Amino acid sequence: MPRQPSKPYWNQIKHLFTLSDVILIGVLIILAVLSLAIMKKNSAIRMVTVYHRNQLVYQDKINKDKILELEPGVVVEINRGRVRMQRSTCREQFCVKQGWSSFFPIICVPNQILIRIREAGSGGML
Repeated sequence: MPRQPSKPYWNQIKHLFTLSDVILIGVLIILAVLSLAIMKKNSAIRMVTVYHRNQLVYQDKINKDKILELEPGVVVEINRGRVRMQRSTCREQFCVKQGWSSFFPIICVPNQILIRIREAGSGGML
């Protein structure tokens, strides 16, 4: 006669997980679904707007790569859905030290530069 296993495979696996393991797995699945929903929302078309001395000098989709020289020594770089002040002539260089941003505005007060990132069709900042 063929030999039958003493316990079904499921019963062997069931003893490996405790109730807290099942709860942890459930929470991780919920977090993964929420993360996907947030990423889907953030995939909306975003625009970058650059103002220099209260004048609009550039506005386009943030996923278009561009280098803008607003004045000698003041350079804004847009690359892969992010923006940064590449160079600036201001003393403290806070705008340059801020680095890349895909969400927060970048402000250079001495050079009167404002870089805003927003969803297309919305008036407010992200």
